Amino acid sequence: MPEKLPPLCRHCGNAIPKRVTSIYVRDPGSPPSAMKDSITPDTFLKTKTDCEQYTEFQVVSVRYWPEPERHITRFGVWDGVTYESQYFCNDGCAKSFGYLMVREGNCTRKYNEMVKLQAITRTPVS
Repeated sequence: MPEKLPPLCRHCGNAIPKRVTSIYVRDPGSPPSAMKDSITPDTFLKTKTDCEQYTEFQVVSVRYWPEPERHITRFGVWDGVTYESQYFCNDGCAKSFGYLMVREGNCTRKYNEMVKLQAITRTPVS
């Protein structure tokens, strides 16, 4: 089955980012942690494949501790379904899209109702 394409931002057309959860990798032998999204492996994780043993989700990113003992300190997982937003790649695009729609004369039903009410009552509505 082909991979499902990501949704596109309704404003700029860029792909909407995946909702990724970070899993923190504690050093082997560390005491138990109350952190929900952390693991304590038996040995240092060196590859993405090593990380995949600790999750049922898709590993989409890894962060390494620098040399000389390079190992993974955190990895990102994606459930294969969830994106950051349904319509926009970020809040800036959502805001720009809103202004664009208003400049084109679009508005909500609630706005139209309030304008009519204000015209009838001749008083500001709040």
